[in-house]
Amino acid sequence: MRKKAFSMVELLFVMAIMALLMAIAVPQFTSYQNSEKMVAAKSDTMNVINMLNAQRTLSNDSYETLDFLDTSWDSDNDGFLDDGAGTPLLINGKKIPWSKGNYLEAYGVTCNGSDYNNGFYISVLVKSICANDACDKSPTIEYNSCTYGKIKVVDNWNGN
Repeated sequence: MRKKAFSMVELLFVMAIMALLMAIAVPQFTSYQNSEKMVAAKSDTMNVINMLNAQRTLSNDSYETLDFLDTSWDSDNDGFLDDGAGTPLLINGKKIPWSKGNYLEAYGVTCNGSDYNNGFYISVLVKSICANDACDKSPTIEYNSCTYGKIKVVDNWNGN
């Protein structure tokens, strides 16, 4: 009596189909991961904007009291913004949650010809998305409290 088994051609055919399905699925999965990282970075940015606006309300419409402006910040493994040396960034005495791998730069700006910093500009480099060789092309999230009221995403891969 002969044993029934799959032939080598049948096995190769099944493996080719599986390889084709993987070639389609893996890039789509990476795209979903990048989309999730952008959503997290936008959420982090909005948290900082809301905290800065709360601080502005507490300090009589001035951002002068914010000593972290004109500084770069990122997150270590603890999930909060710090200066890279472990000193946490505090606004209103609270740590700011932040996604690992993204960098925040914040600057005080002068709106409407004022003599003091009554506005701020935020730039977030979303390095958590980029590959090691393309970090200079990772997307950037920008916000300027003087010129526009919503965040702007600059896609550095496409130059948008």
